[in-house]
Amino acid sequence: MSLALGKVDKYFCDKGFGFVKPVLMSNESVDSIFFHISVIKNKSFANKLKSDDLEESYYFWFNFRRGPKGFEVTNTIRESDIVNETSDSTELTSKIELYWLDITNSMPDWVKLASTSLGLDVEYLNLQRNIKKEEIKKLKIIEEQNEFKKLSTVPKEEYESLETVCSELRSELRVIKNKLADVTYEYKQAKDKWECALDDPSIFEFELLVKEIEGLDVKLTKSHEVSRYIVDNRLGDKYQNLAGVLEMESDSSQWKFDGGIDPKYYKELCRRLGLSNKNTFSRVRKFVAYKDI
Repeated sequence: MSLALGKVDKYFCDKGFGFVKPVLMSNESVDSIFFHISVIKNKSFANKLKSDDLEESYYFWFNFRRGPKGFEVTNTIRESDIVNETSDSTELTSKIELYWLDITNSMPDWVKLASTSLGLDVEYLNLQRNIKKEEIKKLKIIEEQNEFKKLSTVPKEEYESLETVCSELRSELRVIKNKLADVTYEYKQAKDKWECALDDPSIFEFELLVKEIEGLDVKLTKSHEVSRYIVDNRLGDKYQNLAGVLEMESDSSQWKFDGGIDPKYYKELCRRLGLSNKNTFSRVRKFVAYKDI
């Protein structure tokens, strides 16, 4: 059984079946695939097929197989379930990325739908496409100018003017390449940070807490005010990995501090929010997260 994204090509309302034209598939090359209305899970889509004259383009994901009479759709798949239900997403993803980077042709209208379904970063791909367009545009102008300079009939003044333009275009091209490198680096940093957050929930909770405190109407300036905010608003479940109970000591005294922040993130939290502490000489003996209490 294979996966594909297709566009409804024909549908016969009185017979309850039609044909879909695959636009993206992993390991087959098929022009048309038979489908029966009973395999369409989306009721809204099924109703449109029954009443519409197909002036609008309809796309859907589906599994298909070779039956006794040819290829046939076995079931449809919701866009939100594609990543979990397919084992050949890598090949499909590679094909879609080629569409984004092929600026010699106009991009099909289904590419964004397929990209979103497979979890690709559409904004990043679109930025790469635009940067590549600009890069090729500048290179083409430079090539034309270089060919023009070879003509012996070019006046000196015009030649010097074109040389200046060519130099400026080279500078712009370097800026574009540097911008692409920066965007690629930022994207990798964000991706690495997100993957770390998946492994350590405290990182995600840390960013969530910073955003929440920054959005308060009343600015918190002391670190203990953040702890009091967590306790007063009963946010132990929300920040169950990041916050908890600190066991403190100072000289011969020991006590517990509710709503404390994991010492691994305490300094960074103070830096991000501009917090100060009470300037005491107390030390942390132990931290127990709310999830472990």
